[in-house]
This record gives sequence, structure tokens and C-alpha cells, in this order.
Amino acid sequence: MRLPRSLMPLLALAVPAVAAATTFHGPARASVTFGGKHVSFHGGNCRRTKDYFTINIGRTGKGPYFGSTVGKTPFGGAPAGHDGTYTKNALVTFITGGKSYAVAHTKLTLKGGRTRGTFTGTLLSGAAVSGSFHC
Repeated sequence: MRLPRSLMPLLALAVPAVAAATTFHGPARASVTFGGKHVSFHGGNCRRTKDYFTINIGRTGKGPYFGSTVGKTPFGGAPAGHDGTYTKNALVTFITGGKSYAVAHTKLTLKGGRTRGTFTGTLLSGAAVSGSFHC
């Protein structure tokens, strides 16, 4: 069974052993700033449907990896079929330096026909996090 690409950001953190084999390629890139650090990711892809937007960059499992999904997924949620700001059903995860991070209280803005965007939130540690991505 193949999992939908919209679930890869969640899978990358929840089941690293299973997700370790997935490496994404393409022109997508992202940058994340947290705890005084700035991390860049490159070499990934985006998918836009009428219900959701997802971006996956790098290698799930051990990383480095950046992933985000917003909108209606198999778990439910409201569609994110257009540019705008989303605070519900927005997931951002990343792996850097061998550590996995999940962003809570996410505010994600899609722009340019859902080809780029920005996000803010807090890490589970309480540290502020922000970033941007581009397909």
C-alpha cells in the first residue's frame, strides 16, 4: 500500500524506520529559523490538489528533511485549495542535525497560486520558529 504524499510530513516523525527509504528530489526549497539557528533545505517537490497543499524536501527518517501539509487529508480537515492563511489543519515538520521537530500553533500562509509560502509557530520546547518555502 502506498501512502498519500500528504501524509509524509507526519510519517517522517511518527515512524522513522518505515519512512527512512523516502528521498524527495526536485526544485522545492525551504528555510527555517529557530533558537538562533537558520537551516536551509533543498531538493524536493510540491503537490497541489483541490483539497490540500504539501511539500516534501530531503530524506524522511534520518533527514535532513522538511515537510508541510495544509488542508483536507485522509484524517479530515477543511480544504486548502487557494492562497490564504491557515491556522487549522496545517502541519510543519523538519529534521536537522539528527533531531526531529514538530511545529505547534502553526500559522501558514500560501501565496503565488500555492507555489510558495511562509509559516510561524512554536516548537514543542516552546521556542519560536518561522520559515518560508518555495516550489
